[in-house]
Amino acid sequence: MNPPLALVTDLRDLAIDLAADSYSRTTLEMLQRDLRRSVAAALGASITVPGTRAREAALQLNLVRRTVQPHEIATGLELRLNRFCATAAGAITFYATAPHAFVQLATDLASVLQLSPGDLDPHPPLPVEPLHPGISGLQDLSVVNQAVGILMGRGRSLHQARAELRHRAMESGTGLLEAAHTIRDSYC
Repeated sequence: MNPPLALVTDLRDLAIDLAADSYSRTTLEMLQRDLRRSVAAALGASITVPGTRAREAALQLNLVRRTVQPHEIATGLELRLNRFCATAAGAITFYATAPHAFVQLATDLASVLQLSPGDLDPHPPLPVEPLHPGISGLQDLSVVNQAVGILMGRGRSLHQARAELRHRAMESGTGLLEAAHTIRDSYC
């Protein structure tokens, strides 16, 4: 499989995972590998998934091997994840050290995926803060999931537990995360 097609497969797998509010370390590693095979100057990527009713905080995955300083990034390419899975929200932004490093990849992706103009941004805003390897937003998801689990342990179904968490958040005038903390703290 040539690298751009392998990258498309990786992106499709990632979008499906993220649409289900999960991800696979293997999918992320393959994505990093195939990006480097496709674009020699690639530094990595950032994946941003907005918050949801079940997960208030946005999820940010930085697929870089080391901390990358803003001055190291010469160009980017952003792709909406819903091109791979209709229910996937968010986008992936690739970064490279060389200007115009993604021109051929953008052409390949547009062709293979039959992209419309709004699906691909060849000039996304570049980071102004360092990109640190890793994932942020998972701790918030963990707290929400723990609260849902506690409510399920008290006899609610998954649907009822999520509804109760949303209700408690609305009733207290806080967000889901605060309501989840309250439930979790009352359990301990």
